[in-house]
Amino acid sequence: MPILTRGKEAGAKFIYPSMRMTLRDRQREYYYLKLDELFPGMSNQYKRTYGNLYFCSSSNDNI
Repeated sequence: MPILTRGKEAGAKFIYPSMRMTLRDRQREYYYLKLDELFPGMSNQYKRTYGNLYFCSSSNDNI
């Protein structure tokens, strides 16, 4: 059941989305591998921006 429908049924007045991701060590290496397969060199930019942070928010997140 979609989150909006369930929220409405529960009486929610709004839904607050949070577009973020987490990366553990093994996930991070796999992510970098796939990122470079789809977007060559992009993992270097990601590493410069986020380093080894476990929790990363989008640069477009206004929170």
